[in-house]
Amino acid sequence: MVEKRAFAALLEECAVSTKVAELTVDEFKQIIEEAVERKLSEMLGNPDAGLELRPGFE
Repeated sequence: MVEKRAFAALLEECAVSTKVAELTVDEFKQIIEEAVERKLSEMLGNPDAGLELRPGFE
């Protein structure tokens, strides 16, 4: 998973480029991976949200 700060820095760096063709393959892959990960998290959410751990499990 790409760290949020690293991704934000990459986006700022790439923001100067206005064309996808100007991105490196690694930059393009990183942007796509983060976008897909963000969208999946948004759509699927956290299935454990709101649940509590049993006292013995913590």
